[in-house]
Amino acid sequence: MVDRILESLTPALAAELDAAMREAEQRLEEQFQQKLDSAVAEALHAARAEAAKEIADELQEQFSRTLQQTADELKAKFDDEFKTASAAWSAERASLVEERDRLRVLADAQHQMRECKSQPEILNRFLTLAEPFASSAAVYIMKADGLALWKSCGGDAFPNVISQNSAGTLYFKPVAVRQRTVAAVCAAAPYQAEPLDFLAESLERSIETFGLMRLQAAR
Repeated sequence: MVDRILESLTPALAAELDAAMREAEQRLEEQFQQKLDSAVAEALHAARAEAAKEIADELQEQFSRTLQQTADELKAKFDDEFKTASAAWSAERASLVEERDRLRVLADAQHQMRECKSQPEILNRFLTLAEPFASSAAVYIMKADGLALWKSCGGDAFPNVISQNSAGTLYFKPVAVRQRTVAAVCAAAPYQAEPLDFLAESLERSIETFGLMRLQAAR
């Protein structure tokens, strides 16, 4: 009888066991899937974090390199521009100093010539004052056969006799007193014509003034 009872219960127990096993298997599968999903999510998060860190590090390195390169380029450009500006300023300053000295010489020329005690001293003073404005300069005085070389300064050679027509490329300026040519001044290139013109006019006035002073003294 017990056997018959067991036989009658076996299908029900088997069904319950199958159901329990399926339920347990389903729970295990769900737990496994949850763990798998969690592991995958963690792995993805870690991979993304690592990739983001690598990208950030690479970007930081690239930024640092670019920043340093830009700084070096700007410094080099600034240095070049500073050197150019310094050279330009030095040249401009030298030009201004030269112009200042030139104006001082010209401003003082008439005074220096008026201080001279003789005509030879006046002529010598002209040659001294003309030196900054020509490589060489010469003074000619009128004689019977024309304008004859009196004295020169500098390394260039001047003809013994000269005239307006024979001066060629030389700077030539006659010195006239009361509309009569009494002397002439010459200069070899390179020369500055404008200051030489001023000095020649100062020489002309000084010679005329000196002659008038001697005439008044003779009276």
